[in-house]
Amino acid sequence: MTPTTDQFEAYQNIFSYFNAELFNGKLPDIILNFSRKGKRVQGFFAPKRWGRGDNVVHEISLNPDASHAQDIKHVMATFVHEMAHLWQQEFGKVPRGGYHNKQWGDRMKEIGLYPSNTGEEGGKETGQQMTHYIIVGGGMISLLKLCRKNTCCHLRRFYSLRIFRRPKQKPSIHALSVRQISGARRVCR
Repeated sequence: MTPTTDQFEAYQNIFSYFNAELFNGKLPDIILNFSRKGKRVQGFFAPKRWGRGDNVVHEISLNPDASHAQDIKHVMATFVHEMAHLWQQEFGKVPRGGYHNKQWGDRMKEIGLYPSNTGEEGGKETGQQMTHYIIVGGGMISLLKLCRKNTCCHLRRFYSLRIFRRPKQKPSIHALSVRQISGARRVCR
């Protein structure tokens, strides 16, 4: 199996697992994607983003940079956060673009995530830019533990981004100014 096939199969199986466990299997099939949409964006839900003929589907995208910066528990919490947007799009009252309203916040609490604009206790529960924190003792923690043990969940097969930092190198002669080389006053272009 190729890494691409492996990654997206794991992604789909994780979606199916959380859909069954947290949304009674009622969420529709969607396009799962990865996107670097801003440095602070960990993931997003895009309604009716993709289509083929009359079939129009939603998208959930995770930021691969967030998968590097956080442990898998927080990446999966972001995934479920976006699934709550999908639930609201299909079964709730859709808010204006990007807004996180009370209905969405209530659903988040039901599934074990607490909405917060700061990501910590005491933050605002609704707003334009929101995150969450995992409720200690909530359903999300036990599901993640089960998912880690459950081979059909495929959490272990989920790739996360690795960032390698190149060691600092001496500048090449092309990067040096003429002045540095010969004492002249102009810079090589």
